[in-house]
Amino acid sequence: REGLNSWFVRLIQQGQPKGDPEQFIEPSMSVPVLPMTEHPESHVSGRTPIRPSQPLPWKDCYISIAADTVVRSPSMRTTDVPNWTIDEDQQDELHVMIVTDIRRMDLLQAQAQASSAPLKNPGPPGEASASSPAQAAQDISGTGPDLSPAGTSDGGETRPRTHHESGTEPAGLDSASNDVSEPDAEDEDLEDDDEALFNALFGGAQSTEFALTVNFTHDLLSVKELNDPADYFKEVKAIDKIEQDAAPRVKEFRALKLKDEIKRAMEANSALYDAQTYGSPAYRAMKRLCTWSI
Repeated sequence: REGLNSWFVRLIQQGQPKGDPEQFIEPSMSVPVLPMTEHPESHVSGRTPIRPSQPLPWKDCYISIAADTVVRSPSMRTTDVPNWTIDEDQQDELHVMIVTDIRRMDLLQAQAQASSAPLKNPGPPGEASASSPAQAAQDISGTGPDLSPAGTSDGGETRPRTHHESGTEPAGLDSASNDVSEPDAEDEDLEDDDEALFNALFGGAQSTEFALTVNFTHDLLSVKELNDPADYFKEVKAIDKIEQDAAPRVKEFRALKLKDEIKRAMEANSALYDAQTYGSPAYRAMKRLCTWSI
């Protein structure tokens, strides 16, 4: 039986993402991918579109940090050759933009937490007074105003997040992973940036017990229409809920099954013991001897 591989994937979607305020995601936190019928400047971030090895078979597509997930796929041999790829320079540009968006998202979340948290009581004379919401946000997130991955701010831990609220079937660009240089131990800022880039490249150390099993294809032309990312994650949530609701019944069924298996094993072991003990030539000979003695 073939095994399963686990993949961290970013899903593409048609049309400019609207953002998700509840997840601290803005419309600008997305990257356009050629071909585009809209002028690049029409994108809220003004970012230059990613240029794959050949234009995608769909127009006006975007990559967003709101549409990432972990999936599993069967291990299988294939002779298919990827026809849509991203070169290393494009990969680097994409990863930098993703890291920037993640830091922006973390900062927005930290600011929201700071604004909702009660102010500290003034301390004794000589001690610093309560920090402002902006300063508190910086303390919480560990990031300053400089959001660029190569900035000199105290970069906090950044990580791609798996959102089960918006995404599409995994149909997108094939790209090879890049090596990440060793962090400079003497420079904490560069170390944080390297860690952020590594997490953006490989999805961090996240893992999820629940992940859908999907099939990948290199033939993007076979996908006539892209589904809305939100529909995919709604389906994921529905399946996850079914699994959670069934978990107690599955646990009970497995316990009963295990109990039955133990009972059958004990009966088989007892029968084997009886056969080897009372059915052995030595036992029968001893029984005949005892009968003669009586």
